[in-house]
Amino acid sequence: MDDDEEEPMTDVIIIGAGLSGLQAARSLQDAGLTTLLLEARSRVGGKTWSTAATDDDGLGVVDLGAEWLNDTTQPHVYQLAQALGLECREVKVQGEAVLQYLDNASIRHPYGEQAPLPGGEEGEIERMRAAFEQEYSKLDLTRSQDCPYDDITLEDFVRRRARAGPATLATVAVWTRVMLGCDPSELSAACFFVYCKSQGGLMKMRSNTAHGRYLTISTGTQSIARGLAASLSPESVRLDIAARSIVQSQDLVEVHSTVGHVFRARKVIVAFSTPLYRKVSFDPPLPVEKAVLADSTRLGYYTKVITSYKRPWWRDYNLSGASQSFLGPAAATRDTSDDSQSRFRLTSFVAGKPGRDLKI
Repeated sequence: MDDDEEEPMTDVIIIGAGLSGLQAARSLQDAGLTTLLLEARSRVGGKTWSTAATDDDGLGVVDLGAEWLNDTTQPHVYQLAQALGLECREVKVQGEAVLQYLDNASIRHPYGEQAPLPGGEEGEIERMRAAFEQEYSKLDLTRSQDCPYDDITLEDFVRRRARAGPATLATVAVWTRVMLGCDPSELSAACFFVYCKSQGGLMKMRSNTAHGRYLTISTGTQSIARGLAASLSPESVRLDIAARSIVQSQDLVEVHSTVGHVFRARKVIVAFSTPLYRKVSFDPPLPVEKAVLADSTRLGYYTKVITSYKRPWWRDYNLSGASQSFLGPAAATRDTSDDSQSRFRLTSFVAGKPGRDLKI
């Protein structure tokens, strides 16, 4: 292709075909505007990614990205799934959970309850959780910048406020790795509190019942993105197009791709994660605050390890398939079986620093 090959003018260009970009395109088209959605990858969906299973007959579906949703703290995405005609399955958890302790001991405990720890350390963890709840309950999400703990890491907060020991620090590390893909030393206490508040609270987020992670989609979570993409006008989604630069003038905005396309629109929506702004040149430059944010943050790290079995052997031992580890590399494991299809799987999360260290 010749350099700088111009494309037809459109009202709005959206860069990034994750759920945010797809919904933006749909809302704009519903309002009568023309849109062009550009995606660097060869698929839509962003952090949702569903693919055919490689086990058995290969007919099953596994979610390599985001997997769970609910109908209370995530009502909009749930309603969208319903509108697209997607089948939601309720995840039922039965049996006990297992905690791998700091000394490598395995501690069984009722699922959903705090594991009993040596020396009564579970009391310290409960006090720390209460301290978290006290802080984020006071937050006004419309004024999240006013949270007073943006200058210390979550690890610092836990050490100072909760006077935490090793087990408490390890517990918080499991939470942040599973929820955010990073370690407590890698995010501010304010960031964590705002995240908890926006999701309805720490206990709801970590629950596998109502308000928590208790629904999955039988055809995979990426089905939401595929359904949104299918609802858009023909030829308005372009895959394998990575933006190199965004140039704004008085009357229009140009998006230059890495392979020579030039797309022109009246407005542009950037719908990809802030740390990725570093890969795009902006003219005029981004505001200083936005540039600092992009330069000082990074994406969380996640790897899912999915193991398949002919039968759910853990249930023979009254185990739920749920576990947490203070030692890693997997921070947590869950039963992600589809019993209706006789597909039995355990999914482990290798996230945060342990995941980056392994470079899976």
